[in-house]
Amino acid sequence: MAIQRSRSGKRLVLIAVFASAMYWGCGGDAAPTTSNASMTAEEVKKLYGVKCGICHGPDGTMQYAGSKDLSVSTLSLEEVKLQIANGKGTMPPMKNVLDQASIDRLAEYAMTLRK
Repeated sequence: MAIQRSRSGKRLVLIAVFASAMYWGCGGDAAPTTSNASMTAEEVKKLYGVKCGICHGPDGTMQYAGSKDLSVSTLSLEEVKLQIANGKGTMPPMKNVLDQASIDRLAEYAMTLRK
């Protein structure tokens, strides 16, 4: 019985940690970040990993929580920017979390994941 309680407790902790990571990774109640168009490629890749990679995966093919496979996307660059800004389905909007320059750079990075 003590083992079952221990497992249940660990499971609840893991769920709470995962939910927190999803909340903060997808923006939470954060104010827009101050960034600029001069972000390095490495900074953009890191931002993608934090904001997008949770569901889309590092190469865009993960498709977690209903996310689309970015490697086969046919959206234009402008459509990708709008989708990042406004969200869609389970994807939260980033317009209140990221500045426009960061959204633009994320969209450009997402385009590089296409095969």
